[in-house]
Amino acid sequence: MSKKIMRFLMVILLVTTGLSACTKADPDPDTKPDPDKPAELSSAFLGDLGNITANLANGGFAVENGGWVYISDPLDFNRLAKMKADGSDKTRLSKDWNVGMINVIGEWIYYVPGTWFIGQGSINRIKTDGTAKEVVVANPVRALVVKGNYLYYLDSESGNLIRSKLDGKEPVVLVQGFVQTFTLSGEWVVYSQWVSDSSSSTSTLQINKIRLDGKVTSTLA
Repeated sequence: MSKKIMRFLMVILLVTTGLSACTKADPDPDTKPDPDKPAELSSAFLGDLGNITANLANGGFAVENGGWVYISDPLDFNRLAKMKADGSDKTRLSKDWNVGMINVIGEWIYYVPGTWFIGQGSINRIKTDGTAKEVVVANPVRALVVKGNYLYYLDSESGNLIRSKLDGKEPVVLVQGFVQTFTLSGEWVVYSQWVSDSSSSTSTLQINKIRLDGKVTSTLA
């Protein structure tokens, strides 16, 4: 091979290598973190619901779990009881009257006594065998939903929507001010709240949602 051809091939090789180095593509921009986009919801906030939404919207007076039905027994001053689906083996679990907002998570039953007299019930829990009863939130509440590792409830005194651990510790105010009602849907808490308009001295019922971790909010209507 002649020297001219060798020199030509060397030049082509050097140019090609240089162009390759200069035109090396940046990483896919879609993979770069977006500082304005919140991180995905932590798995710590996921888990089973303690009762279905329809039941809780109607007072949460019954829930089925693990072959048992846990009820606010209308034949026993609405005390907490459990029975088989066919009504057999009914057993009273607590002496508290007017129990509602019943949620079952694992071996624990969470409930609010005195629910029929709004604002008079703390959040209690008791094991499914009727032992180890304790009060986990002493303040009276108007609504309660249990999901995974957390309690979500409305404080009767402040009206705030609060999330806490299952033992009532580490309470976090998710929504401040009087919340009318709420429900859980997927990774969201959907709630209604009266919003005042100072210019017209009127209030409007607004429907909003907030993610279970409290990091993302949105107005729905």
